[in-house]
Amino acid sequence: MDHPGTSQAPTHEAHADASFELQPDPLSETIGAQPMPERVTAPASVGKRVYLGLEMAVLFVVVPTLFWQGVIPLGVIPGIILFAAICLTLLLTDRSFDRRSLWRWGGLKKEWKRIVVQWLVFAPAMALGVWLYEPERLFSFPRERPELWLMVMCLYPIFSVYGQELIYRVFFFHRYQHLLTHGWMRVLGSAVVFGYVHIIFADNPWLSVILSGLGGILFAWTYERSRSCAAAGFEHALYGDTVWTVGLGQFFYRGGV
Repeated sequence: MDHPGTSQAPTHEAHADASFELQPDPLSETIGAQPMPERVTAPASVGKRVYLGLEMAVLFVVVPTLFWQGVIPLGVIPGIILFAAICLTLLLTDRSFDRRSLWRWGGLKKEWKRIVVQWLVFAPAMALGVWLYEPERLFSFPRERPELWLMVMCLYPIFSVYGQELIYRVFFFHRYQHLLTHGWMRVLGSAVVFGYVHIIFADNPWLSVILSGLGGILFAWTYERSRSCAAAGFEHALYGDTVWTVGLGQFFYRGGV
């Protein structure tokens, strides 16, 4: 988001002379979308890469594991808000961070049609999967508890989605850009840690991890293309609300918030 009257951190394009080498993005070509220039970041020193790797392991593997095992007694939503607040603080105190990535409306305007078309393909497939394997769950939430379902549809994007995108896309991509130096590395890394955090859902944790990881690829790819938290968040909200609507919500519910 632009902030009139305040100085802006250098954009990614402004660092092209030293930090980025524009190359065709193989991920975009594979999926069939319009190719986007890949942001290739200069690697950091060995010591810094080791530090960043250890930090990533602690924040995105150790902490979720402790949460899963009940060592960290915190609800899901408070945990997201707390972690997102820490990540936001680190980003805002980093002078190299482009604050426009926290929203970037132009990225959403450019990506929304592609996002909706993909969703129109995947959403019926999700509903079909529920109908084939657990037909009694299909649309059970809106049928049985319509008021609560409507509340989730409205509040989930606000209190859950944006915080997750701030953590797993905006913070992750910026913080570890000198460790994961190619776009496909950042997309894959973001999807893996995003999937893994869903191990906290005890009903069927590994199915939750797999489904979330697949969704994470879509959201991370959108963010890599657009550097827009608004675009990635819009996509995440579409699929998240679909999950709750078609009957997959039990794989993403811990029993409390």
